[in-house]
Amino acid sequence: MHAIDDLLRTIPAFKEKIPIQARFCTLLFFALVFQFSGGIYISSVHEMTGVKALMHEDIMMAFEASFVGMSMIFPILFRLKFRFASRTIFMVVASGLIACNLICVSTQSVPVLVFTCFVSGAIRMWGTFECFSSIQLRITPTRNFAVFFPVIYSIIFGSVQLSGLTTAYLGYFFEWQYMHYLIIGLLPLCNPRTIAHEPYFLCRDD
Repeated sequence: MHAIDDLLRTIPAFKEKIPIQARFCTLLFFALVFQFSGGIYISSVHEMTGVKALMHEDIMMAFEASFVGMSMIFPILFRLKFRFASRTIFMVVASGLIACNLICVSTQSVPVLVFTCFVSGAIRMWGTFECFSSIQLRITPTRNFAVFFPVIYSIIFGSVQLSGLTTAYLGYFFEWQYMHYLIIGLLPLCNPRTIAHEPYFLCRDD
């Protein structure tokens, strides 16, 4: 058991040449980007209502759909983690969130918007879970959840507040769509295939 814990503390999903501190900071960055990747940003609801000619209730329903997606995928997250390699998960999550952000910016269909936000919430939770489950033993080597959960809540709720502020400022100086464009620009950094090419992937195959 101790040998397994010692191995997990090194975050073995990464190539051996990547320093441990860089592995930790990389996954923390991935988690922050995933948490910033909302299908609908509550700070831009009024702007979206006017531009898309939709009712406020329609936009809020899409916003709530992302939380439904996050809740429904949670029971199978461990199965997904043990089924797919970290590299595959990051590639799917980053690519899926890029597609969801593009659809949310362009579509005026309420069913499409709601479904897209549902998918966005599900894969955002998948990516965030992969990051935090991989760095758990770096945060608390003894698996002390009294330490681990406050760190998670601080990052998640802090991301909610910061994403709202960022959306508000970008909407004030530019347009509400720029928040989506910012996230679309950051998400390729969470895809190992865009960081390095074969045979120098950031993450391992297994």
